[in-house]
Amino acid sequence: FLGAEPVVSPLGLVTKHKFDSDGAITATKKRVILDCKRSRANELATSSHRLLLPRPFHAIDNVLAIQRSLQARRKRRRAPDLDLEMVIADFVDAYWAIPPHATERRFQVARWRGKWIVFLRTGQGARESSLTWGMISAMVGRLGQSLYDESELLLQVYTDDPWSVVAGTLQEREDAIACILSLWMILGLGVAYHKAVRGQDVVWIGIRYTLRPSGVDVSVNPDILDEVKRSVDKMLMHNRVPVAELRRLA
Repeated sequence: FLGAEPVVSPLGLVTKHKFDSDGAITATKKRVILDCKRSRANELATSSHRLLLPRPFHAIDNVLAIQRSLQARRKRRRAPDLDLEMVIADFVDAYWAIPPHATERRFQVARWRGKWIVFLRTGQGARESSLTWGMISAMVGRLGQSLYDESELLLQVYTDDPWSVVAGTLQEREDAIACILSLWMILGLGVAYHKAVRGQDVVWIGIRYTLRPSGVDVSVNPDILDEVKRSVDKMLMHNRVPVAELRRLA
């Protein structure tokens, strides 16, 4: 089934806490990974190209461009109900969504309680999952953008976090949002509806975007600032700081 000796990777659990204003934990997110770094399976993976991800200025450029188009449409149609909003709807378990080639299965192996596990999807934590999902997300982004004119919707996809800015009447915007979400589901990609947000004030890839009549305000996500402050305050309470914590802060 594997075709060669398996490269066994341990399973890992990554936890991420959310805190309130007093520093108390309000929620904990747990994520299972295939630790291919510890097994050194990632050292066997090679890439012929690099994946280029969108940056905050790409979203800013999109907002400014669609605002200019919206102003022109308002003059032509004399329609005061034209407006724009942003939409964020993450993909679910994106890094576990893509099946590997049969020859790559031996690198997607783990042991758990005496049993062998062979993953038929590229595991999160493997370099292959980043490469395969990166290509799929790029294709999905281009396919989604091809459905709309640049004056209607502009789309950016950061790994598994799609962001879009939509312009038009309320009905036009809702139709566009429903269409793009339906596309994700038709392609077999789960949508995290419980985390989806829409509006004129959203947070995407750690940056807060607030739409204005003729521009967009950009600032660091307040949750990140609070987390950095808690980390620094914790470090100042000790004479020594673990290197891992310093790297995490950086």
